[in-house]
Amino acid sequence: MPEAISRTHLDDDNLIANGLQGDQEALNVLFSKYRRLLYGLASRVLHSHEEAEDAVQSSSLLAFCKLPSFRHQGAFRSWLVRILVNEAVSILRQRKNRLARFSEPTASTEVREIVERLPSPVRTRLFRARKKIAAALRPSGFADRVT
Repeated sequence: MPEAISRTHLDDDNLIANGLQGDQEALNVLFSKYRRLLYGLASRVLHSHEEAEDAVQSSSLLAFCKLPSFRHQGAFRSWLVRILVNEAVSILRQRKNRLARFSEPTASTEVREIVERLPSPVRTRLFRARKKIAAALRPSGFADRVT
């Protein structure tokens, strides 16, 4: 094992050991050290800044909670990346399920059917937005077309 990699591995082991004994700064250093790597990977997988941030945050929290079970057989970095990849896959599955529920309407699908499948808060917002548009257009005579 090259010396730089070996030193990193030992540094991570020391930070983990100190963190498990209550050293908050050691944990901050440990997780900060890999944040950029995790974000870059998540961003490439998810193609979304917000989802990448969510994945990094969720995977870091999970790794923090599972840190006592880390076996030190491999590199902490690999373990952390594996957790992130699992989280990113979970986000992709959720995205796929969301998109499947609200897919493009076919020629036979009516807009009303699509609106009825939306969650209640979204339907309420759509209803209120239509009312505001109708009220705003009323002086110009276009309100009948919107309602």
